[in-house]
Amino acid sequence: MSELEKLALIDAERLSGEFYVESLIREAAAHGLLSDGDVEGVQLGCIDLLSRGIDDYTLGDSSSVRVEIAQSIMSSNLYTIGLRLKAFRTPDDAADALRSTPVKTLFDGGRELLYGKIAHTKSLYARVLTDAPRVKTLAYDTTLADIGRFIGAYNPHHPKFAAHSVPTADYPLCDPVTDLAGIEFVARYLENLRRENAFCALFADADINRVMSSFGADYRELPLNVFEQVLTAAIKCALAGRGARTLSLPANAAAALRRELSGKSRDEKAALNAAAYARLCEDFGVECDAYVARCATVVDS
Repeated sequence: MSELEKLALIDAERLSGEFYVESLIREAAAHGLLSDGDVEGVQLGCIDLLSRGIDDYTLGDSSSVRVEIAQSIMSSNLYTIGLRLKAFRTPDDAADALRSTPVKTLFDGGRELLYGKIAHTKSLYARVLTDAPRVKTLAYDTTLADIGRFIGAYNPHHPKFAAHSVPTADYPLCDPVTDLAGIEFVARYLENLRRENAFCALFADADINRVMSSFGADYRELPLNVFEQVLTAAIKCALAGRGARTLSLPANAAAALRRELSGKSRDEKAALNAAAYARLCEDFGVECDAYVARCATVVDS
């Protein structure tokens, strides 16, 4: 049987993005890809790696480390190992590597991948700053500032480095980032934010401000996602068969749309919203974005 014909035993959907190593060990053991001895070997390798980390953290005085610090070092190590294991073609391949490769080697490989992810995230952050919308909230500004500080301090060479840590992200995305940690969380958050900003850039600032002002003059202090409100307004215009560029829908048209949608199921509304977003992309002459398309199906039109 060729490699292409082999059936994967581990379902990738059952693995955690945040706690990848732990979930991989669980699934691999359940499918017989890791024996009890293999699991014990991984555990011993992680303990040895933890001991090295504690020595670095305490400058050799390992007797003074607090339990929570040791737990953080272990979590950081597992996160870093997980980066390397995620890079394998399939979870089955990752499980085989976990069985046959020293834990320290996997950790070093994950550390190398970290540098590339940090560089990518810094580039993405610079782009988000450059393309920042003029209509935004206070939470948007504070979140971007917190992320900037986080990236600047995210240093794998520092003995107190916690690879699994995440920054404060008070600005809510339309589609929140879940089941990710560390630099992966930041990169996904920034990428989703970049896509939200790109959609908002299709509309005039004055029209966006009018949409947001419906929440009150102090909307900038509210925990609102600007993109979600803009997308909702644009979808409503498209569903009503009107141009969406001004994000404006007359009261009588809005009332008629509410009556039309009142008897629709959630799935029916999602399908209508998806079709409306496709029409928006055609009208604006832009390619449909997968992230925006996913958000379009869930906004309350």
